[in-house]
Amino acid sequence: MRVQPWVNEGFACVVSALAAERIDLLERELTRASALHVPDLNAALDDLVAENRSLAFAIATARVWRAVQLHGLRHVFSTLMHPESLEYLARAPA
Repeated sequence: MRVQPWVNEGFACVVSALAAERIDLLERELTRASALHVPDLNAALDDLVAENRSLAFAIATARVWRAVQLHGLRHVFSTLMHPESLEYLARAPA
């Protein structure tokens, strides 16, 4: 079982911001991601020198944050363990 890079990175960013009580960072990424598009999100996150890597982080964070808002952190975390159930994360509005 392997969690997709965008889910992995987005979840890490969301949990870090929540632990630091910095919801403002998550809301900023939602705003930033709404105007962005990265053709291959997973490839951009895997490539340490990709020019659009920081944009990919914003999109991944926004998607996971929206899923957490819609479904709750516990549910999103439990879904990470079941790759076949990750579809709703991808459908979460960015």
